[in-house]
Amino acid sequence: MYDLVGARRSIGRTELLNYDPFLMLDEFPVDKSRDFRDHPHLGFETVTYMLEGQFRHEDFAGHMGTIGSGDLLWMTAGRGIVHSEMPVKTQTRARKLGLWINSPKEHKICEPQYQELLDAQIPRARPQDFTIATTTAVTIAKPKPPSV
Repeated sequence: MYDLVGARRSIGRTELLNYDPFLMLDEFPVDKSRDFRDHPHLGFETVTYMLEGQFRHEDFAGHMGTIGSGDLLWMTAGRGIVHSEMPVKTQTRARKLGLWINSPKEHKICEPQYQELLDAQIPRARPQDFTIATTTAVTIAKPKPPSV
């Protein structure tokens, strides 16, 4: 199922609403003409994992950076944050996974935070047929390319 901005949503669809603390899980193809200018979030966390391309992010508190393929960005909205996400314009497309996580009651009013984990910093297991990249709340497994 796709939402209004073209994301393919698995968690968060009408028939899949009761997976608390997970609010939404989207696979997001983005071309260079689309951006997400300043917009607010409150009381939850977002985890963005870049599958391909690059995204620039910036918030009103001065956090900024660029994440690329294999990198992860964890944003805690806490008591409120206004941020923007923009694909790097020199590329033809970007694709990312976005997981929204409901914060526990006691963390809904914390200070907003950003944390970047670059591809090289993410621990991996490499069984014979696939690669598993894991962080605290997100595990991503992808098949190993066939041998040529």
